[in-house]
Amino acid sequence: MISWEDDYCQVKDCGMKCGKDATRRRAFGLVSRAYPSISADDFAAFVGLPVEEAVKGVLDQGWQADLSTRMIMPKKPGPQEPTFNRFHPLSEPAPVPPIPNEQQLARLTDYVAFLEN
Repeated sequence: MISWEDDYCQVKDCGMKCGKDATRRRAFGLVSRAYPSISADDFAAFVGLPVEEAVKGVLDQGWQADLSTRMIMPKKPGPQEPTFNRFHPLSEPAPVPPIPNEQQLARLTDYVAFLEN
């Protein structure tokens, strides 16, 4: 007979594994955008894997790894590739039109006058 404790353990284990995988994918995405190269030891510590598994994972992702120097060269994500970071959109925002100097000065003057009152 299966008790509710068994069901809870199964759900908890699945949730922990899914959360760990999502965090690891996000770490891969962050490293791919932040580093042109990173040591295999530092990368493994960052993603929470043994060095051998981390190197295998980066090779599966299409990254480069130099075993003689123990360096990993991440592949930069393209515009259509997922970034694994929900806070960064895939496309660049529309450029903000420049504000004329006189208008900037008027805004700054209004702001300073507001603060002084």
